[in-house]
Amino acid sequence: MEQRPRVTVLGSLNTDISVVVPHLPAPGETVLSPGGAVIGSGGKGANQAVAAARLGAAVRMVGCCGDDEFGRRLRAGLAAEGVNASGVRAVAGAASGLALITVDTSGENAIAVAAGANSLAGNEEVGAALAAPCEVLVLSAEIPVRVLAAALERARAAGVMCVLNLAPMPAGAADLLAAGVDWLVVNEHEAAVMLGQPVPGPGGAGKGAAGDADAQAVAAAIRALGRRSVALGADVADGAQVARMVAAVESTLGPVDILVNNAGIALRRGLEELNEADFDRTIAVNLKSAFLCTQAVWRGMRERRWGRIVNISSGAARGAGIVGAHYNASKAGMEGLTRGYAARLVKDGVTVNAVAPSLIESDMTAPHRADRFELVQESPHRRLGKVCAIAEPRKRQWTIARSDSAKHRKSPRHCGTGIVFSHHRDKHTRKWNISGHWQQFGLTQLKKKSETATTSARSLGVSIGRGRGFSRGQGCHVSALVA
Repeated sequence: MEQRPRVTVLGSLNTDISVVVPHLPAPGETVLSPGGAVIGSGGKGANQAVAAARLGAAVRMVGCCGDDEFGRRLRAGLAAEGVNASGVRAVAGAASGLALITVDTSGENAIAVAAGANSLAGNEEVGAALAAPCEVLVLSAEIPVRVLAAALERARAAGVMCVLNLAPMPAGAADLLAAGVDWLVVNEHEAAVMLGQPVPGPGGAGKGAAGDADAQAVAAAIRALGRRSVALGADVADGAQVARMVAAVESTLGPVDILVNNAGIALRRGLEELNEADFDRTIAVNLKSAFLCTQAVWRGMRERRWGRIVNISSGAARGAGIVGAHYNASKAGMEGLTRGYAARLVKDGVTVNAVAPSLIESDMTAPHRADRFELVQESPHRRLGKVCAIAEPRKRQWTIARSDSAKHRKSPRHCGTGIVFSHHRDKHTRKWNISGHWQQFGLTQLKKKSETATTSARSLGVSIGRGRGFSRGQGCHVSALVA
């Protein structure tokens, strides 16, 4: 029997009180919520522990909570998720951490956190974090920086892989990074603070020379931190350019172990105006590029017996959408390509997965604002998602696809592909079809709309992620292991 990876999380535990409001209140303004407050368990550390446990790791949680009702609920919630909470210290006389969260209808949020017992973590927690063997130590910055520094020092001395989530960005972050961490987790706002310059988000880089300049600036900033980085441009629908790009990457950084195929265009065309040139261009950028880049790296991954390939698909692979039939074909082809490679490579230690974000408010959907009403009817939330909801590290669904747990270990029938499907609704039956990344309140809404979604998912052998309290920053997902 294969041993589960051992993960220790040293971080925060909070009780989250969330309220959905029509808009975020301005200073001095009171905004009434149309619904009730949702109280659940959270905190970056506890969320990470639960996420790792759900992915199949053996997880220990280390941190502090109060000797109060909130603290008892936090420890019980971790235990219910299969997390070993013996390292969570209940501090007498201290209040447990508390997060007050307001979320508007577009998905923007404002969060105020009372650290409570989290701020009392100290040497006892550092010792507890390394008291039992582990392959990975995960740390988050909602506990004192001196505790993070001490834990990192001991973990590096013991040869333990370290993952550091610098959220929120603490004072003295540069000192934490000086000796190096294996994985640094920041969003674009935290990266900008750390680098001292703006960092474009996923949709923020311009085209042409401006986009190239942004990419080079980010690469230079990463190198200034003592890391290796290279920014290269290529037409990924051209086999010769892809070959040169991969060769340049490997000569600079070494073999490619993880490939994310994310190139895409959305040329909106009705059936009357769709022509051969539009179809060919869409297939070339959205689908052929994934084929060429995968072909360029899979042999090396197979020789090394390890590799992760993540393809970015879309809900348009399964629903009509508004872009056009050519776009539907490109994304359906992406999922077919994913299955084809996955079935043939999983035995060699290489997993291939597809992630299908829901409808996201971005540069790609901006030209279709006139159809916003039609777009939001395709989402259980009745709103477009935000880029941060899928791009911020704590909410990235593609980490499931990239992880070792993406391999299905129980049956040789399964090919090791975990496709996270996007949610959409059939316009004729008005029933929800198989759904995938939805946020904190989406699961409840989905159940109210149609129980057939859950039934259909189960009939297809799909596992449904359930909130069970730890919802903030996790979201829920449907991950299908495709035979």
